[in-house]
Amino acid sequence: MDSSKLEKSKVLLKNEILKLNSSGVTIKELNRAKEQYKTSILLENESLTDKAVNIIKLKSQKEEIISFDKIEKKLDNITLEQVN
Repeated sequence: MDSSKLEKSKVLLKNEILKLNSSGVTIKELNRAKEQYKTSILLENESLTDKAVNIIKLKSQKEEIISFDKIEKKLDNITLEQVN
């Protein structure tokens, strides 16, 4: 990436962070983020092989295997007040 694109990216990112700090997240943005995250989880575990690999990773790291329903409920319970 050339330096002018990098500098432009830095400015844009800084502006977005400042905007978030001053005005917070809207309910529309929060809901969109929740849905995008749910979709990414579902797509990540689309095939049986992917599911098996993820279960093996979690088991080997001694992490809890959490069902999608449980994740979805937790995401749905996140409020705008908690985010802002």
